[in-house]
Amino acid sequence: ERIGREICSLPLFLPFLPLRAVHAAQSLGFLPPAGAEEGPVALFASGPWLRLRTPYGSVALRTVPMALPVAPGR
Repeated sequence: ERIGREICSLPLFLPFLPLRAVHAAQSLGFLPPAGAEEGPVALFASGPWLRLRTPYGSVALRTVPMALPVAPGR
């Protein structure tokens, strides 16, 4: 699990775009198929959030972990 997190947090293309964002976009079909005409792709940032927008859809991800404590129920 630790190795998976490390791999998915590796930057791709730009130093602040994690591989997991591109993997999610590919898995959801938001990247154009090989040989297809490429459309505009944009990367937006707001605080800890990134949004990768393609003509086929968008992927949003948080770049820092949530700070919510987890405790067992009573």
